[in-house]
Amino acid sequence: MRLWAREPVVVDGIRNERRNPLFNSQFELAPNISVTGDLPEALAGADVAVLAVPSKFMRSFMPGVADALRARKDSRPLRIISVIKGLLFDPTEQVSACAARELEGIPHSWLQLCGPNLSVEIMQGQPAASVLASHDEAAAKELQAELSTPRLRLYTNRDPKGVEACGALKNILAVASGMVCGLGLGLNSRGVLLTRGIVEMRRLLPVFGGDPETLHGLAGIGDLIATSFSENSRNFRAGVEFSKGQHLKEVVGD
Repeated sequence: MRLWAREPVVVDGIRNERRNPLFNSQFELAPNISVTGDLPEALAGADVAVLAVPSKFMRSFMPGVADALRARKDSRPLRIISVIKGLLFDPTEQVSACAARELEGIPHSWLQLCGPNLSVEIMQGQPAASVLASHDEAAAKELQAELSTPRLRLYTNRDPKGVEACGALKNILAVASGMVCGLGLGLNSRGVLLTRGIVEMRRLLPVFGGDPETLHGLAGIGDLIATSFSENSRNFRAGVEFSKGQHLKEVVGD
């Protein structure tokens, strides 16, 4: 298993200490995980790639991915799993649309992984489940079997647009939930916020090409519950800080 990292400090930290010094540094990584700062090297010979970059970097990142895939000697279609939960702006665009434009002509299957999967709890080995959505049902079924573990159950879904939209929209409600908490308001207030927010999410899913029924699964309400109530959720914590008067750049950085 190969991991690509943009930051040299992450590459060095994993190579030398078996830990990511910037993210979840309390966990030692498995010995079968290697790391590189070279994207073509990371993708060479791979049949599955997990895309986990922040959504704001997608437009600058994907051309490099496309170039690396075109240079590959392996002609097998690459199965790409996106775990990105966000939207692109100016103009508004889903991550999958940006990727499809850059990967045009490159054989691949696109899958969206989403659900209540807070990274700290996953790395602790706590039980969890997620949904793996794709129009390529065969690829989804294969990866469901390959990636499921006794503590992480994967379900398949044929609505990748809806799953992706849920993953982005629930973040907005999670920030608002953190703000409600930070302002000292009670669960009645949060119950109203999230319930009415679910109604708005259902109305918005068709705008992104998704099925409103997807909202009622792991990618929708399941992920919303975890993200809106957990101190391990970055969006929830950001909302708490906003409620204290912190500026956006102070909370999330540049």
